[in-house]
Amino acid sequence: MLGPWIAAVLLLGAGAPPAVPGPESAPAAAPAAARAAAARGTARAPAPAAEAAQEAVAGRSGPLAWETPAALADFARPISETAGAELARIEAWLGLEASPEGSLQWVASKEAFRESLGNQSPDWYAAVTIPAQRRILMLADRSKPTRALTETFRHELVHWAMIGVGDRGWGALPAWFHEGVAETWARTDPLSAFASPLAWRAFRGELTPLSRFREGFGQEPVLAAEGYALGYAFVKRLVRVHGDDAVARLLARVRAGDSLDQALVAVTGFSLITHEEMLRAELGSWSALLAEVYPQLFLLLALFMLGAAPFVWRARRRRRRVWEEKWDREDRASEPAEEDDRWIQPR
Repeated sequence: MLGPWIAAVLLLGAGAPPAVPGPESAPAAAPAAARAAAARGTARAPAPAAEAAQEAVAGRSGPLAWETPAALADFARPISETAGAELARIEAWLGLEASPEGSLQWVASKEAFRESLGNQSPDWYAAVTIPAQRRILMLADRSKPTRALTETFRHELVHWAMIGVGDRGWGALPAWFHEGVAETWARTDPLSAFASPLAWRAFRGELTPLSRFREGFGQEPVLAAEGYALGYAFVKRLVRVHGDDAVARLLARVRAGDSLDQALVAVTGFSLITHEEMLRAELGSWSALLAEVYPQLFLLLALFMLGAAPFVWRARRRRRRVWEEKWDREDRASEPAEEDDRWIQPR
């Protein structure tokens, strides 16, 4: 969200949303010994006193020096080691130069995550990129599948790569666009979706305007989910209609001094307002509504069939017994009378 951070949030089980930075004090330079240990990927004791007894595993991938508590290394390390290659692909997609160096830190608990951010982050944050501090902070939630954690990581790397648009360009892009670009790259599961019924809300004319999410997404997770979902839908449609390089062409215009609206007109021929109107019309169509409710309808139908199965089975058995009794009566009625073959005694 626009503010001091860019938060990557997969919220309400959907996977779900992150955000955008503002000025922060630059971090102190790491000691040379710490940088050398990070480059070697060695285990050492972390700086915070609260975690002094816990070892940390550190390393480097591309421009990011990463560090994770040893207890998280089994899954945090493989993800961290993909940073360099993943950033190179993102930079090519966005048409941006090499990303700056910085740090990637994993924490094991929500409390440690909030404490690292000065207890100012909303509860729905799962990760955050702080460009001014050249730092990415990731919450390692073992309750989530690896795919969800990997998507959150990919999301944050997009924010990191977009530092390349420059301070002016960064500020010219609204929070929902930052998050839409990040989600468009990060989401690898075509069945994953935000827990925000965009089609239903668009059909009823209740969608929140994109301008509401210009500066950020607020503290309320439901509203934030809608903002992330709208940003994702906007950028996804932009790429589908105008080509996979549409985002790169927009960012090139923004780096040259355009606002997002000016860049959209130059690249696509339509203004931001027109794009939003077309998106709302598309989301509010019957086809979009059916596509959104189909999974729920299918689930309800399956649950109904499972629940009704015992009653149907008993009703069929009752009907079967009625017919069997009827057939038995008819069989008895149609049987010929037994003949008395005893000899008739003469008188």
